[in-house]
Amino acid sequence: MSSIILNISLTRMPYTKRIPVHAGERGTGLYNCLEYVRNGDKTEDGILVNSLNCTVEFAEQEFLYIQRKYHKENDDRVAYHVIQSFDIRDDITPEQANEIGMKLCKEIYPNYQCVVSTHIDKGHLHNHIVLNATSLSGRKLEDRLANKIEGLYGLREASDRISLEYGCHVMKDFKPIGKYRRKDYSGKLQETTIKKIYENATAIWKPRIIEQIEKLKKETNSFDELMERLALEGYQIKRGKYLSIKPYGKERFTRLHKLGDEYSEEALRQFFKDKKKGSYVKQLKAVNGYKGRSKYSDSYVEQANNSKLAMELSSKGQQVGKEYPKYYNSRYKEFLRYKELAKSLDFMSAEKIFSYEDLAEKIEAVELELAEREAEYEKQKSIVRTFEENEPFAHTYIETYNAYMLYKEQVEKFGEENITISEDVQKHLTAKENLNDAELQEVREFIRGCGQEKREANRQYSYITYLHSKLTDYDKLRSRALEMNGYIKGMNFGIKMIDEKRSTDEYYCVKLPYTKKYVYLNKNCVTWKEHGVRATMYLIDDETYELYNEDNQKIGEVSGDQLEQISNEEKEEVKEYYASLKVEV
Repeated sequence: MSSIILNISLTRMPYTKRIPVHAGERGTGLYNCLEYVRNGDKTEDGILVNSLNCTVEFAEQEFLYIQRKYHKENDDRVAYHVIQSFDIRDDITPEQANEIGMKLCKEIYPNYQCVVSTHIDKGHLHNHIVLNATSLSGRKLEDRLANKIEGLYGLREASDRISLEYGCHVMKDFKPIGKYRRKDYSGKLQETTIKKIYENATAIWKPRIIEQIEKLKKETNSFDELMERLALEGYQIKRGKYLSIKPYGKERFTRLHKLGDEYSEEALRQFFKDKKKGSYVKQLKAVNGYKGRSKYSDSYVEQANNSKLAMELSSKGQQVGKEYPKYYNSRYKEFLRYKELAKSLDFMSAEKIFSYEDLAEKIEAVELELAEREAEYEKQKSIVRTFEENEPFAHTYIETYNAYMLYKEQVEKFGEENITISEDVQKHLTAKENLNDAELQEVREFIRGCGQEKREANRQYSYITYLHSKLTDYDKLRSRALEMNGYIKGMNFGIKMIDEKRSTDEYYCVKLPYTKKYVYLNKNCVTWKEHGVRATMYLIDDETYELYNEDNQKIGEVSGDQLEQISNEEKEEVKEYYASLKVEV
């Protein structure tokens, strides 16, 4: 829907408004406006940005070139910012919204430079249109309210007509409100109109809120978590006698119990109490693909239940007057342990991990994918580095292009011998030479390609980070499984302690800290605190471990407990040596 409103709208109903863009200090006004409009986070990385009579990336320079050409560069109003919002009920795609904006520009401003951007960061679709205040023929845009074509009434009429072609809602009886309302409309008419807008908006808020709550009820496990997720979705929460909620864009808060009895605070809290009933074993059984009770999953459940019991005993200890700090600390530690166990069980359910073998397969698959992704990322970084070598020249080329064009015009008029080459022109010529005398369009394509390659590299890096975090979660499960199977924690070591050349598919060759001795450890007995950064080795007391020197020659055998002891003894000797030198380790 597209009704004209000059100032801020009172509701999230569709509207169209036009705001003058002033030059600002050193021309920052136009720059800031275009940067906001082209923001990749709001436009799916620039996919939803188009232009008329100019290019998207270099619109600022092209706007200024036209203004300088017709001696309008000193005017205060350098551009206009049109905002065209659509009703949240409109069944249109972001691409269709952008089409509407482009059609509007082609009809109303065919002889002006325009950038049309569709933003999807709010609850409703809306277009941002930035147009040059100077036309391609040098005429200034008329800003009179009632202008039949370029004025606000003409803009509204065209916007409504085009929007109707796409099935959008249009408020036929809605009148402009804002800084001009006192000239044209009575207070009574203004209040009536606003009331109607609010009533229409309220009618669609209620089912939207209910739909959101129902969705999040399935994804959360407590009332507090539900409130937190609603807040993350942009809802404002107000606590008091009655719990109230307000979505982004809604004028007033809505009490939860007004949505229905099942959405009151008491009903929602009871819902989560009922949801928590039953053991985690029952939850695991409900997961598709669960193969029955397993020692692996049941051990987690047993430990969680033990933690629950320990918390209850600690609470009773407090009640009978025993030493408070002792029982408080105990309860707190068990609480943290219980939360970690519960989190692990939820993770196992989601990942369908029901045995140690399942876990090992998951780790192997992710490690293989990680290796492939990291190889691709290295190739992508090489491509980006190639682009970045010439990127500064490309930006200099664009920044000084207008100065160079003016220089060429002066040369044609007065002759080259009568014109002094400015610093900007010299920079342009240097950049052009380094870019093999590329033309403007070629430089634009180069910068666009550079941006695309950087975005691709960032996407690959983000996914690699995600895989690392996933492996860290897997390793937490593996460490607990090793502890349950009778292993003891050995020493911690960093990735630099691993000899990659001597390591195999099954074993890490690890240098013992503070020594020149090496030991081969089964990879299944090593877990990572941060995958690929810090690791922990798990040992068995009475198992024999072979020691090797730097030349990979066997120099002895030790048990698991002796292996850890060797490192600790060597560490103490090093400390004593440096202490004798009065050097702090």
